[in-house]
Amino acid sequence: MTDIFNIAATGLLNFQRAISTTSHNISNSTTEGYSKQQVVLGTKDPDFGGGFFLGTGVRINDIDRVVDDIINGQIQTNISLIRENQQFFNETTKVDSLLSDSATSVSATMDEFFSALQVANADPSNVTSRETLLRQTQAMVDRFHAVDRQLNTEISITNSSLNSFVSEINAISESILSINQVITSQVNPSPDSLDHRDRLIKDLAEIVSIRTLEQDNGSVSVTLSNGVSLVSGMSVNRIEAVTSESDSRILDFRLVNASGQSQLLDSSVVTGGQMGGLIRFRDEIIVPAINDLGRLALSIGDTFNQQHRLGMDLGDRIGQDYFNDVNDPNLVANRIFADSDNDGAATFDVEITTVADLTANEYVLTALPSAGYTLENVQTGSVVSFGSFPFTYDGFSITQTGGTMAAGDSYIINPTNNATNAFSAQLNDVNSIALGMPIRTAADGNNAGTATISTGEVLDTTNASFSIPQQLNPPYRVEFLDESNYRILNDASGAVIQAGPVAYNSAIVNEVFPIPAINSIPAQTAGVGTLTANGVGDLIINGIPIIAAAADGVSPAADSAASAIAIANAINNTTTTHGVTARAVTNEVNLGTYTPGTLVAGEFQINGVNIIDASGTQTGLLSSINASLGATGVSAALDNGEIVLTAVDGRNIQLSSAAVVGTANFTNFNIGIINSEVNRAAVVVSDDPGFGLGNMTIAGGNPASVGLVAGVTNQIDPGYRMSISGVPARDDVFTVGYNNGGVSDNRNGAALAGIQSSNIFNGGASTLNGLYSSMVISIGTKAYQAELNEQTANALQANLESRREEVSGVNLDEEAADLLRYEQIYQANARVLQTADQMLSYLFNALG
Repeated sequence: MTDIFNIAATGLLNFQRAISTTSHNISNSTTEGYSKQQVVLGTKDPDFGGGFFLGTGVRINDIDRVVDDIINGQIQTNISLIRENQQFFNETTKVDSLLSDSATSVSATMDEFFSALQVANADPSNVTSRETLLRQTQAMVDRFHAVDRQLNTEISITNSSLNSFVSEINAISESILSINQVITSQVNPSPDSLDHRDRLIKDLAEIVSIRTLEQDNGSVSVTLSNGVSLVSGMSVNRIEAVTSESDSRILDFRLVNASGQSQLLDSSVVTGGQMGGLIRFRDEIIVPAINDLGRLALSIGDTFNQQHRLGMDLGDRIGQDYFNDVNDPNLVANRIFADSDNDGAATFDVEITTVADLTANEYVLTALPSAGYTLENVQTGSVVSFGSFPFTYDGFSITQTGGTMAAGDSYIINPTNNATNAFSAQLNDVNSIALGMPIRTAADGNNAGTATISTGEVLDTTNASFSIPQQLNPPYRVEFLDESNYRILNDASGAVIQAGPVAYNSAIVNEVFPIPAINSIPAQTAGVGTLTANGVGDLIINGIPIIAAAADGVSPAADSAASAIAIANAINNTTTTHGVTARAVTNEVNLGTYTPGTLVAGEFQINGVNIIDASGTQTGLLSSINASLGATGVSAALDNGEIVLTAVDGRNIQLSSAAVVGTANFTNFNIGIINSEVNRAAVVVSDDPGFGLGNMTIAGGNPASVGLVAGVTNQIDPGYRMSISGVPARDDVFTVGYNNGGVSDNRNGAALAGIQSSNIFNGGASTLNGLYSSMVISIGTKAYQAELNEQTANALQANLESRREEVSGVNLDEEAADLLRYEQIYQANARVLQTADQMLSYLFNALG
């Protein structure tokens, strides 16, 4: 009877526990992260008696937590991706709206600024339109500052959020460690404790991407995505946010262990989750936007200043800086930041040299172990090496101003640092706006010819021509001696500047110059060398020395055999931006008639290649020439019975004979002396009319002794250019003087307005608005991509959560069925217990 009592009692007790577990499941059916628990029943060990094993009832072997670790791991990884893209998208859209909305856009105020400039140009002497221009200038500057402040505010907000996330990471890591300690102390860990730990891990994954690994003792190790440990065994490491040494605006992160030792974490370590989304937002959106805005401010300021300094204001004064100087001493010294681990103490200035070549990127300057330096573009990864300072690259130059740089020392360079904040308007007087040009050209009213003079273009107001306020030093007077020659005088004193006669030609367009052996185009003066790569003795066009390079096809040494191709390349590489272009053209060499015979090796050469007429026929000779030289671009053909050589790409053609010393007449050809004679191709040189005093001039010799006019040794570079075109007559006079009283002149104003639509930025590929638009488009594209990524990750997450729910979720119908089943078993066990009690009563009564 005792066995029956025990069996019934254990049945009652264990199924009471089963009912409690089912009730626990039902109660937590809506608890986030709860995993269904399941009672695992087993048979108790039997008793042996009377030759038999008798059952002793039921027992609970375990209470299982129903989970799929693979699905949970996928959920943990995917939730990091979702939160990262959510955070990145939410933050980026705010910046996108700031930059693209017309109420806050910099582009809108730039358009209004240039519109005000156009209005001022329509009536340059109108004070009201000038006042409007100054107001609109300040409005544009204010908008730059407002956007810059907002972007920097976003960095501050981002830093605050990152600090909060760091605190959350540390708190969650401590909580995981505490649960690890509880779990490892239990023989059978509580399913609820395991659920709690999983929820903490998921919470941590929402903040930053992590990896987890369950240890044999039941604890879980947690690391960042690259293996940096947060929770390991029974210890925890903390993360600290610290101000970056390379950029005080942003935060870096350190890992601090239980002993207080710390290490700086690479920025690539902290990824994923909300924190990773914020860091991406900072590094991919905010910092580049601030740098791009700074580049735009530098581009407007420097380009506008350069042109404004070429103009003349209402007081007949040379224009001053319209905006702040982009190379203000306070700026050049604060574009470079030393690494705290540097051994040396070098100091540097970083100056803007060419705003058109500027990028919005940052650079790392490093001293090499042996000698020299490298400069790495942080964003693109491209590296250039150089040997000494100053060094110019991507529109800026680095100059060492003091100290020494030890091997391994490094510096961060940000050429656009603080550029927007420093952007400011320098003029506050309407009379100081330089819309006019300081030169005035004129044709004498008694001129008999049809020649005209251009209004001129000012290139350099620091030239001695403008050294005396409100006058030219000296003013020029061009007097024509006849229709083909002129001289130049000082229009104020009558002193002769170039006595002449100086040859006059109308503007040169597609004029062909043959290239003889010494590359003179046309005749050179005494002492002129050949086209070289070192700039000494070069060809000179409009006073610009044509400096050849190996890439042009010209050897570094003097090359008297330079081809027309090489010369054209050298001209274009040097002068194209000055309105002069060149191209090589076909040159024909007529060999005359040919008497068929046999040419032996070495008897006749074209460009150093032996020509052999093995067949003894004219056709065979043609085939031999074309077979030997066709690949080089030189070919032969018959023209009225005569053999003509051509070089379709402007290649030189040289006829010679290695078999005969000195000169020779080859009886096979009806031509004269050919040995060592060079028949070169030609270069077509074109000039944009309007460049150069007296039109395009071509000369040779030392650049210091050659003027703008061929053959004249006095250098004339007045800092401006004008041209005379058409047919002059004897005694015609043209003058260039200072533009005193030119209040209605808007030539410089038109040049200033042209800056808006000029493709002179981003390496000549963008306008000002193009620079800004590319920034806005880039941000919008990244926001859109983040939104798509989030949508994809959300769809995957929904699928994973559904699969988890199938495995671990509480199904109320199943639990209700279990509850009913367990209740029936419980009642049955109670009935057994009652029956055993009755049987025992009967037995006691029977025994009296």
